[in-house]
Amino acid sequence: MLKHSWFGLLVVVAFLLTLCGPVAATVVPDPDAIEVLGLISRGKDGAAWLKVGPEEILVTPGFMLARDLRIVNIEPEGVVMYRPKARKYHIRKISLPEVTRKHRTDSLCCKPLSLWRVLRLFSMTYRKDFICHHSTVLEIALQHHGVDMNDLLDRCMYPNHRRFGKDGIIYVSPVKVSGVSWKWFLQQVRSFRSQRLTRWFPAVDKLGTIVSDGKPMFEVLKEISWKSKIPIRWDKTQKIPVYCSFRDRPWHQILENIVLYNGYLLTPSQEALVVSGPIVPGASSPANDRESDALVASEVSAPVGTAPLP
Repeated sequence: MLKHSWFGLLVVVAFLLTLCGPVAATVVPDPDAIEVLGLISRGKDGAAWLKVGPEEILVTPGFMLARDLRIVNIEPEGVVMYRPKARKYHIRKISLPEVTRKHRTDSLCCKPLSLWRVLRLFSMTYRKDFICHHSTVLEIALQHHGVDMNDLLDRCMYPNHRRFGKDGIIYVSPVKVSGVSWKWFLQQVRSFRSQRLTRWFPAVDKLGTIVSDGKPMFEVLKEISWKSKIPIRWDKTQKIPVYCSFRDRPWHQILENIVLYNGYLLTPSQEALVVSGPIVPGASSPANDRESDALVASEVSAPVGTAPLP
């Protein structure tokens, strides 16, 4: 009886593994049919969005796109792939109106892509975390060489979006959100001391990883709660999308960025961390406005930096 139960369990596990990573577990019939949607290249390193059949996949050098198809290089003109069994290289170039010439500096080329998808390219290429305000809906199509990451980022923002970098995190938002300056949302994160939450829930100090490509915030909070074993309560859930990538950061830092930067409150109680809101920006005196603007303006153009994430 025990042998049969173990056999049944193995069958179920094998079946579940076949459901995970459908592209990587199969063979791509025709690598030359793969479409390059966008890429950032730093010579031969970088990241790219590929369309393989109906799926859109983010890849970097070394990624196994299928059982017998490996990503070798991300070059300014396209993606180089290799099939070990056939001993054959395949090069898929990004089809844009102008031919991208090889360049010594970093390159960004993309067909119309949502800004959060482009930020995923930045995140993978430069090993940065990022978060977009949920109202970020910009689509961009760009073909540009830049001296560094910050130069390329600036090309993606103007005229109606802004970005700010601190501690390896890229913050992006429209200039105005419901008539409120984007700097106000940034200030909510900067003035919040999330490490104080460890007094109520010590587990928030442990490291975690969350990547969301537009999942509703209540699903993201549920995932964080499950991974961290921290009870999180949100009584009036609203279906707002979360666009972010945080890797190996304390849970309290991940939570403060996701919740506060999207305009909500995060408060501890005896039973759980409580999410409430959205926050309505209160009236403040002109002096306070000037002080807040001066505080953020002094750093708003600061480079994100290229140091490894903590």
